[in-house]
Amino acid sequence: MAPSLSALLTFLALSIPLLVSAGIPRHYADKTHVDKWHFDKWHFDKGQADKGQADKGHVDTAGVGKARVINRCAEPVYVWSVGATISAPVKLAAGHGNYTETLHSDPKTGGIAIKITRTANGLYDGSPQTIFAYNLADDKLWYDLSDVFGNPFAGRKLAVVSTDSSCPSILWPTGLPPGPSQVKVCPSTKKDIVLTLCG
Repeated sequence: MAPSLSALLTFLALSIPLLVSAGIPRHYADKTHVDKWHFDKWHFDKGQADKGQADKGHVDTAGVGKARVINRCAEPVYVWSVGATISAPVKLAAGHGNYTETLHSDPKTGGIAIKITRTANGLYDGSPQTIFAYNLADDKLWYDLSDVFGNPFAGRKLAVVSTDSSCPSILWPTGLPPGPSQVKVCPSTKKDIVLTLCG
């Protein structure tokens, strides 16, 4: 089933606002990050968009799941949760560090981007970033994995897996994006999605 207009537009809000809020120049965000999402691959129903009949994309946030990052790498990594604002960095210890946040929407950007680098100031110094992004829309969970400024986990396996076995996984066996679009959708917002680094 093609996503609704509200779901598409809300999820598009993940790209440019999140990158600009993190201090990344808008021209870079326009040219590079949006291209990575390849929204045309979703085969959106243009006829529905033309009718302008999309709903509000409301999601009941009671009992929602969590987004988690597990660090199995031999060195620490650093995590920021980015919406309209940027969280303080969280250091995940080598081999067992774990970051968890409740799935939620940002009132301005809609989606949330969990940005991960291998350097302590990586969000601001141009270091390669892996971005674990998600959005809640139409009582569904949309999620994606992408890299900017390089590939910080090249040569190491990355995997995004839901605790709901019916939801699609994202697998990067070599730590590199295997294709142009990694956007997935889960019909439930009640389960966790887990990104394992160096798993």
